[in-house]
Amino acid sequence: MVVNNAAGTATSTAATLIVSAAPVANIQVSSSSFNFGNDVVGSNSSQALIMTNTGTATLSITQVTETGSAFTVTGFSLPLNVSVGQQTTIIVAFQPTAVGTASGNISIVSNARRLRRLPSV
Repeated sequence: MVVNNAAGTATSTAATLIVSAAPVANIQVSSSSFNFGNDVVGSNSSQALIMTNTGTATLSITQVTETGSAFTVTGFSLPLNVSVGQQTTIIVAFQPTAVGTASGNISIVSNARRLRRLPSV
């Protein structure tokens, strides 16, 4: 920093500038996949998916969707706002309608900087 004084001479003093990173939300999910085993057609089983905000700003989840006709996600109301260091749980349910292998995916839309271990079902 340079300052001119009344006598017309320049003096200088060291200045320190501290820049802090902007707060960001991060999401971490409890599982990257679910295995429902050998469920009988017409049965209904479920598992919990826990989402934790590991960031420094509030996590805002604006959309949760599933693919695969035998799967549903429930137990939440959008938007889901998760404070720093907190978690929220949604339920992933499986109700097979036919014999054979079934697969699907869960998509989570949020303001998170990164997503860790996006689950498949």
